[in-house]
Amino acid sequence: MRHLCGIVRNCERSEPLLPERLLAVVCIAVVWAYLVGDHRDQCVKPIRILKNGRRAMSVVRYGLMEIESVLQRTCYKNKYDIFKFLSCT
Repeated sequence: MRHLCGIVRNCERSEPLLPERLLAVVCIAVVWAYLVGDHRDQCVKPIRILKNGRRAMSVVRYGLMEIESVLQRTCYKNKYDIFKFLSCT
């Protein structure tokens, strides 16, 4: 609890992090994960379909797993660049 109070005091001294900015960052991350997951689902390896007709995992989770594997392994060479999905070009 003492550590948490120190974090709150430090945040009060600096410029406050606005909830709008946090929401914007989360929205960008979800869209990025969706785009990577959708590309991987269509072009690399489709998500397995279960007997009840649903996907085994969501497209966003599939993208997050790919982004995580690329960021954790620096020598990981992928067939496509996940960072190109962040730009509009």
